[in-house]
Amino acid sequence: MSAPNLQNKPKKPAPFSLRLSEAEKARLLRRAKGKPLGGYIKNQLFTLGNAKHRADLSKADLSKADCASVLGQLGQSDLATSMARIAKAARIGALPVTPELIDKLHMACADIRIMRRILVRALGLRTK
Repeated sequence: MSAPNLQNKPKKPAPFSLRLSEAEKARLLRRAKGKPLGGYIKNQLFTLGNAKHRADLSKADLSKADCASVLGQLGQSDLATSMARIAKAARIGALPVTPELIDKLHMACADIRIMRRILVRALGLRTK
């Protein structure tokens, strides 16, 4: 029996490390909901559930008319008013603010910004 050939063995990529504050790590752990942190982070970065990834995919095959219509509907929607009402309710104590709620609100705001950015870019408009 011959010795295994170590030269043909594929190299594993070097691990990547990231320094987090205690608060940042605690926030990630809450979001991961008991899942391994490394797997959770990879899932957020590289899956279809990621808002940025969805935004990249959604650029395909929308006409300028479609984009203009969606941008107009986004502008006419009650999103800004609704977000202002949520913020006011949180300020006056009528809305229980939990870390999960904060995370969901941040994600909703990020999704709205991404939708707007895609539509503005697709229409060739400039932002302020």
